[in-house]
Amino acid sequence: MSLEKLADKFIKAETEAWVNGNVDALDEIDAPDVFVHSIPPMPDTKGCDAHKQYIATARKIFNNIRFEWKHVMSEGDIFAVFYTEQATVAGEIPGIPMPTGAKVSAGVTCICRVKNDKIAEIWFTGSFTIDK
Repeated sequence: MSLEKLADKFIKAETEAWVNGNVDALDEIDAPDVFVHSIPPMPDTKGCDAHKQYIATARKIFNNIRFEWKHVMSEGDIFAVFYTEQATVAGEIPGIPMPTGAKVSAGVTCICRVKNDKIAEIWFTGSFTIDK
């Protein structure tokens, strides 16, 4: 499968998981032992099931999640996706003081390494702003 096609599937699966809560959509793209490097202070995860649990937990903290997918680039066994996201704080994040109802915006770069037509490793990096 081409990297461009896998990147499209990634965008659809991530949107389905984060926006609609269907974390099982990740089964189509994630390798069973995918390693996800999250944006600190959020924890890294190892394995598709852990990735799904992370998103399910995060969806309890954030709601009204929206993505705007900007650019996709690929080379070799890597593709990168640049996007913005917005959400509303609905719960507490341990160690990060954010008032409930605050709006959060982020510019994110996601870099995915592919092996055997599945995502083997994901790096997220970005910056967040909180509108109190």
